[in-house]
Amino acid sequence: MRLCSTFVLILVLTHFCYSQEKNNVAKSKTSETIENRLYKLDSLITDALDKKEFDQFIDYTGQYVEVALANKKYSEAAQKAMSLSYPVSVFPSKQPLVIEIIDKVIAHMDQIEDSYYRGGLYLKRGGANYLISLEDAIKDYSQAIENYQTKDTVFIADAYLYRAQSFNNIGKYAEAGKDYKEAYTLYEQVGDIEYMIHARNGEIILYS
Repeated sequence: MRLCSTFVLILVLTHFCYSQEKNNVAKSKTSETIENRLYKLDSLITDALDKKEFDQFIDYTGQYVEVALANKKYSEAAQKAMSLSYPVSVFPSKQPLVIEIIDKVIAHMDQIEDSYYRGGLYLKRGGANYLISLEDAIKDYSQAIENYQTKDTVFIADAYLYRAQSFNNIGKYAEAGKDYKEAYTLYEQVGDIEYMIHARNGEIILYS
């Protein structure tokens, strides 16, 4: 009887170990499939950008972001969404698509810990909104300033500079002047002479 019980126990343990191994393999395959898919999409994104096929560039980036978010890869999604901003910054008609993709990542903001991404998403959305609605751009730059941390000084300075330009363009000159001064001070702290000059020139033009 004791031998029978021992045999049954061995069978149960063997089955349990086998099941666990199958589960681990399945998880590994799923993980590889996701990484594979993101890698392929990243290659397509790079190729479309190299060829200046901006519609495809935006489409593939949107697909990448959706896959990354679905698999809780929030930093990867944020980084890719932020990379949209500059290449298509000269095309006002494409900015709503950029905003739509960034919005999908911002919806998961509570899952993103790195302040570089938290502030950066709003900074980049502000850049897209700059070509659509200066009021919305100002709100985004303000959110960027709130979400960045001390280590992100240069990016905080960028947000102040761009917000100053936005204020200037809607005739809020007092607010613009304050932001130009703050941007200049922050750029000075990090030794960014080129952008210190940009901030000072903006202030000079404002008062002239």
